[in-house]
Amino acid sequence: MNQLGFLVILLYAMASSVALAKPGTLVVGAVGDSISTGFNAAYWGDNRNLSWSTGKDARINSHFKRFAELHPESQVKAVNIAIPASQAKHLAGQVSYLMHYEPDYVTVTTGANDVCTWKEDYAEDLQEFTEDLRAQVGIMVETKSTIKILLTPVPNLYNLWQVASKKPSCQAKWDLVGICRLLLSSSSDEASRQGFVGRWLDINAAIAQVAAEYPENVLYNPEIANTDFEWEQISPKDCFHPSINGLNLIAEKTWMLSEESAAP
Repeated sequence: MNQLGFLVILLYAMASSVALAKPGTLVVGAVGDSISTGFNAAYWGDNRNLSWSTGKDARINSHFKRFAELHPESQVKAVNIAIPASQAKHLAGQVSYLMHYEPDYVTVTTGANDVCTWKEDYAEDLQEFTEDLRAQVGIMVETKSTIKILLTPVPNLYNLWQVASKKPSCQAKWDLVGICRLLLSSSSDEASRQGFVGRWLDINAAIAQVAAEYPENVLYNPEIANTDFEWEQISPKDCFHPSINGLNLIAEKTWMLSEESAAP
């Protein structure tokens, strides 16, 4: 099957698997962290109009816009509750607020801020992350049995470091802000960074585990985590968050799920 034919099947499966909240209305929601707020993508701070999930800007082909194209007869509503710097433990408040809108489809980005701040011995942190994520997915499914939830893996931040570290200004920015020190600090060595890779693999395994517990409701493709970055897909403002090109890449990769995941 060629790529176009494969895409048509995937889009049809995704569209048919999402039930409308009420006749003529489809609610697309987003919870999680700054990856879903378009943080530093074009301007400093949140750029929610550029969100890969709910953005309406002409420069982004978001999931919201894709659903609007697939359901021209319906009103498609976007509700973005994501908050920068959020961790899995913060999902409870976001989910509680979002569910008042009776969303049909929800994207969840969480884990990057968790894995960047865990203790050296992170077994307990990993367990708490898994429990927090499982609890909120469970609440969404219990509240609305027909909901579809897209869980996204934590991106390959080691690859991001490999690409952005070649830019002289990036190391200075990372050290100034103190973001994800284990991976990005100038004092980190390769052993530390490989330790971070272990955390990254473990947290994505936890996300996959939660996804597998809700096969009728959760869409998840672990291979998305292996997507490599190019410099044009990283925000030059902080050398960490996605640029507009990066957000479009996320939108594309997460939309094109496997046939098995997207099937109703």
